[in-house]
Amino acid sequence: MKTKILLVRHCQAMGNRNKCFQGLTDTDISEDGQTQLDLLSARLRNTVFDAVYSSPLKRAYLTAQAMVRFHPQPVTVLPDLIEINAGDWEGRSWAEIPSLWPREARDWNERPYACCPPGGEPMAHVFERMKWALQFIARENPGALVAVASHGCAIRNAVCWAKGLPLEEINQCEFPDNTGITTIEIDENGVPSLLSFNDTSHLPDEFRRNSHLPSFDLTGVTV
Repeated sequence: MKTKILLVRHCQAMGNRNKCFQGLTDTDISEDGQTQLDLLSARLRNTVFDAVYSSPLKRAYLTAQAMVRFHPQPVTVLPDLIEINAGDWEGRSWAEIPSLWPREARDWNERPYACCPPGGEPMAHVFERMKWALQFIARENPGALVAVASHGCAIRNAVCWAKGLPLEEINQCEFPDNTGITTIEIDENGVPSLLSFNDTSHLPDEFRRNSHLPSFDLTGVTV
């Protein structure tokens, strides 16, 4: 039996608005983020999920709650759905990181599979734990329709896995928008299929790509 997972990136949070690297920093959502949640809820008002999972961070948890606003049920927190631990980059502006950590910033842009923020989590670890988390959800909910709220980098890794790509080819996978819906199906053997990516049809144009795109400006940066 195949399990269908609607994997949604959290709404805009203050770190997105302020162009800071959020990582594990538990920032509040912005006013635009609340609007995105209202639009997401309206989009899913006729969808009844069998189970709901979320990262422990509030921006994701509030997004999970919004997905089931019209058919309320408990949200299960699954720690492996959390965002990458950005270590020393936590709370830093995207503009200042390249000058302070030029080699790691270049890896983030050009070799993300090999990237590890200083003092933080290797990208390979994010890939493996997201794979584990989604397979766990599928095992716990065979044949079900499941809502999952997570984060941009985490979902990018999940999409890489669902497309059957090795981590070394993760640059073929984009980051989703805030509240973008990605649909992944997982069969009884734990094998995934990517059914759709970053559906933002519930958002007006001004709310698409409204958060800072997660890449560094390396102009003038030498390693």
